[in-house]
Amino acid sequence: MVKKQAAADSKPGATGGQAGAPAPSLPLFYKRPTPLDAAKHVNLGLKKGFGLSFTNQVNAVPINMIEMPQVCHFYPIAFSPDGNATPVALMGLRDNENLFVNAKGEWEPNCYVPAYIRRYPFIFSEMPDSDRLTLCVDINDNVVDEKSDQKFFDKDGKPTQLAQNALEFCKSYHAAAQQTQ
Repeated sequence: MVKKQAAADSKPGATGGQAGAPAPSLPLFYKRPTPLDAAKHVNLGLKKGFGLSFTNQVNAVPINMIEMPQVCHFYPIAFSPDGNATPVALMGLRDNENLFVNAKGEWEPNCYVPAYIRRYPFIFSEMPDSDRLTLCVDINDNVVDEKSDQKFFDKDGKPTQLAQNALEFCKSYHAAAQQTQ
């Protein structure tokens, strides 16, 4: 867990709390972000080489200010029309079009892959009534399974190097997202 610096970039752990309330919107790409828990996920791991095909229907992804010098060499940068004017990398000109990923889920060679994409399937969750952020993983059959040899926890329930690396990357990403806001 990490102390939150301001507002989290997403709230996948939050539930509407009221019956009949609209479901909270999930961040781009995420379907079931779930806090990593050694007791529940001791056998769970990341599928090796799950690829980037999860991006094939997206023509823009959020970027952080710190990565703009790399992004501008490969993608046009635009700003979302919402009140935040979030910077985004354009990867296609039409809806549901990503010109940088092929049918095998491979990114165009020698092109920078935005951090938002590299972070997937991990994300921080702001837990309700708390000042902490929790590392979550998207529980998606295309990305994680119990047969994987890339486990999130060892047999003693301690985070593996994979989980530790994901935590550090999410910390860096979160800090950069806060600066960009």
